[in-house]
Amino acid sequence: MNNEMSFTLLGIELQKIIENTPLVRNDQYIDIPIYTVMPNHFHMIITLNHKIDCHQHYFGVQRKNLSSVIRGIKSRLTSFAMKNNISFQWQSGFYEHIIQNERAFSKIYDYIQNNVINWSADRFY
Repeated sequence: MNNEMSFTLLGIELQKIIENTPLVRNDQYIDIPIYTVMPNHFHMIITLNHKIDCHQHYFGVQRKNLSSVIRGIKSRLTSFAMKNNISFQWQSGFYEHIIQNERAFSKIYDYIQNNVINWSADRFY
């Protein structure tokens, strides 16, 4: 291996799914300023409902929350894998972090941007 990472068919499809997520959920505000697809996971920053002038912490439609968006991404890739006879399994759940300020945003953005560079140090490499 020459320290280069290349996408598998699943990686290419996951990239398309992430990029299309704001388009297929056009009834809500979704922004994904950065993401990276790794061999065994992906990272992204996602902003939901930022431009909607309403209180965000209410019990209502559950298809417009973060869990629903992640579930949709996972479901679409799982369907693609099954249709293409690719053995694949997601970890259960996901890890989330609410970004509180610009400094935290920049730190996480840099981490995601450099994740590919640091792949060889990953414990699953």
